[in-house]
Amino acid sequence: MLETAAPVVLAALVAAAAGFGVAEPVIDQLAIKGAPTALPGPAYFLTVGGGLLAALLVILAGLPLLRHVTAPDTARFE
Repeated sequence: MLETAAPVVLAALVAAAAGFGVAEPVIDQLAIKGAPTALPGPAYFLTVGGGLLAALLVILAGLPLLRHVTAPDTARFE
């Protein structure tokens, strides 16, 4: 599980950081000068967390099939 969950979590964190990094100069150019910049609300973080949880559940659901397919007793040598 760690081999699959760690890259997914790391990719989500890198994507979120890249999103904030790209948005900052765009907001600076388009925003009214002197107006405070607001961070995303809880809905953003719930959506990202829910998507991450869904991805981890899909990975977790596929592990029994992977375990069955890669078991040594199911390997065929011809």
